[in-house]
Amino acid sequence: MPNQTDAASSLCVFAPEHYQGMLEAVSTGFERNGYPFVDVIPDRWYTDSIRWAWHEEIAGGADADHFAPERPCTRAEAITMLWRACGQPEPQSSSSPFTDVPDRRYYTTAVS
Repeated sequence: MPNQTDAASSLCVFAPEHYQGMLEAVSTGFERNGYPFVDVIPDRWYTDSIRWAWHEEIAGGADADHFAPERPCTRAEAITMLWRACGQPEPQSSSSPFTDVPDRRYYTTAVS
């Protein structure tokens, strides 16, 4: 699904179908460079969403072989997936207003 940007505000616009895919993707795994995530079960409610999120480079796995579909999604993972779905825009500020976001983490730019 293509990203949509509001021309007036330059913000990413999400339709309900964006959220459904993102939320479902948080919960599972499968084919990665020809090798499946061993913990993603085919034909589960989340399998297609994980495949989509992985192919769109919005979500990776817990490691090369696992997606960890039963593990809760962290705040850092959720914001990173939303940021990636919006095309990874550059932050408008070099500092984050959030005191609990350390420098040089995979999610630092997404939060900023």
